[in-house]
Amino acid sequence: MSWSSLAPDERGEHPASHGRRATGISMLHISPHPSTSPEAMELLSALAADFGDRYGDSHENESPTSAALRSKLFLLAWFGDQAVGCVHLSTHDDDSAQISEFYVAPQFRGRGIGRELLRTLDAHARDMGVATLVCETGARQPEAEALFEHSGYARADRPRAAANDSGCTRFSKILDLPGKD
Repeated sequence: MSWSSLAPDERGEHPASHGRRATGISMLHISPHPSTSPEAMELLSALAADFGDRYGDSHENESPTSAALRSKLFLLAWFGDQAVGCVHLSTHDDDSAQISEFYVAPQFRGRGIGRELLRTLDAHARDMGVATLVCETGARQPEAEALFEHSGYARADRPRAAANDSGCTRFSKILDLPGKD
């Protein structure tokens, strides 16, 4: 029996899909991938250009590309054979990790790809023993704020060092780890 002949469940996910989601005749697949691959670098460059468009040259954040090179986990979302989204996770300590370089190509937004990237990232983080995920979004990214809130992330206090950065919103999510009460 071929994978595509299995019936999707109520969420549109095939049994044992492991990060794959049926979307019409095409399929979304999310998997760990080297952040230095050509596909990853293309998405990270598009993310940097998007930041430039939203915030101008005065936006003083670290380059998305350099941050992703230090990641503990880098995921790519593939729509068919095209890389259309990415996210990276870097661990802070034994219990927490930072999400960044979260991007979906504009022509693929609004299709649930961002939600699936977060869902897959949450699962990988849980498997790594991460108890808390944190992320920050800029003031000119209301769609990211809505996505994080819709995905179970709560607005959180920002560290004192970041309090001077106007307009950033910090989110966090506590993960249910197996075997932890």
